[in-house]
Amino acid sequence: MVQRKHIALEPEHVSKLQPLIDKHHGNLSAAIREAIDLTEIALQYYDTIEDAKSLITNLKEIGEDQVIIQAPVFHWLLKKEKGLIIDKQTLDYIIDPFSITTISELQDYINNMCRDFGWHVDVMIDSDDNDNPTYATITLNSSYKERIYFLGIILSKYLAIYKNLGIISVHPQLNEIEIELQEKKSNDEALQNLVDNLGYMVNIEKELTAHPNFWHCLINEHSASNYNLVTIHRNFYEDLLIGKIPKAILSIESENIRPLEEMPFSAFLHTIKTVAETSRMVDKIYIEGNNLKIRHGFRNMKAVRNIKDIFISILEKSGYNYDSEITSSYIYLTHHPEIDKQVSELFEKLSENIDEVPKIISEFVNFIKTLEKIDFLEQLQVFGRRLGRQIMIYHEKKYGPKHWDLTTFVNAFKVVDTQIRSQWEIRTNSMEYTVHECSYADDFNKCHMHREIFKGAIEYAFGTQADVEIIKLLSHGDNYCDVYITVK
Repeated sequence: MVQRKHIALEPEHVSKLQPLIDKHHGNLSAAIREAIDLTEIALQYYDTIEDAKSLITNLKEIGEDQVIIQAPVFHWLLKKEKGLIIDKQTLDYIIDPFSITTISELQDYINNMCRDFGWHVDVMIDSDDNDNPTYATITLNSSYKERIYFLGIILSKYLAIYKNLGIISVHPQLNEIEIELQEKKSNDEALQNLVDNLGYMVNIEKELTAHPNFWHCLINEHSASNYNLVTIHRNFYEDLLIGKIPKAILSIESENIRPLEEMPFSAFLHTIKTVAETSRMVDKIYIEGNNLKIRHGFRNMKAVRNIKDIFISILEKSGYNYDSEITSSYIYLTHHPEIDKQVSELFEKLSENIDEVPKIISEFVNFIKTLEKIDFLEQLQVFGRRLGRQIMIYHEKKYGPKHWDLTTFVNAFKVVDTQIRSQWEIRTNSMEYTVHECSYADDFNKCHMHREIFKGAIEYAFGTQADVEIIKLLSHGDNYCDVYITVK
């Protein structure tokens, strides 16, 4: 049933309808009905008439360097680029740095762009100065999560390049993201902050692009084995080939730009967990306070003990004392801060008088005897290795950092041999260390500690370039100790 309504039209509205009136041969009612149909179509794809008007207006200005894509395709592209950072050339195309210079201009421009494109994102930028801010906060609101992250990256990169503002925190919430920025010393520092906070895929994409065949094969192999492959450093592999326990510290350090000794304890433990699990060195690591519970996934207990030694070595080299317990499924590593404290105090004494090495050893042995529920011998060995490194560090501080050779090593290590009648025979790239009499020979614990002091000192001075071969030991009933050291 046709309903008849009276409507009032100004001449300007009639003129706007003229193309439709002509199409329908002067039938005004038919022209209005088609105009209503067109409005219905527009509202099916856009929330408001204003959005539809804006898009139709912009469509007239689209040039050869612009394209129109369907919304589902647009959302798919934004999902796939999440974690990547837009390049500067594209950024400058989106936001002209010569026409947009103030914070308020940037906010208005992005809001207008979002409105013109029908993105439905509200942008607010607060700053302490409109022209040269030292602090700013970007707040983006939208029900489209991918759009606000994309715009967050665009705005953060613009502020990093042209205002030296780097991200200090990102606060995602429901339908909102808040990005706090602060002035940095340089563009490079500000851009690195952007990568650290929002560009988690940047380095991954770079490596995938640079070595596609390698990553394709590696991913296929890991997938085919249900991730039962173990990825290790080449130096680890070399150690395994010659029967040595690898030093996992190498991969841990390669994972981080910051030296391990400068890392907060919690970050250090998290790094150990990430590297060990990702490399499949162990199945899982649970961080319980400062303690580690490691599900190793190995059947051979000798292998488990070697894995335990690797973790103890990592922690030891960073100055943390742990005790260990092994079961068929787990390795439990328990932190002992009281030992850390005692070691620090003893090393402080040693720095004041390096000749106190024998006294330091006795004090530590007596201290360890007062503790309960620890592996006494393991703690002595760990302390011995740390003491050996500390003696080398003392020598460097006193005489200046230098390239270690066998002669300088012997001169530094002599402070340990005050209660030992020893002999050093130095050759071109090797030496023989012979101990004829030793006050530690009848003391099993101190004997072990002295050997570990030697290992720690050798490792500090020569790293993986030294091979140590023990031929004879007084503690094993031989007439003297005989050790060969070869430096590559």
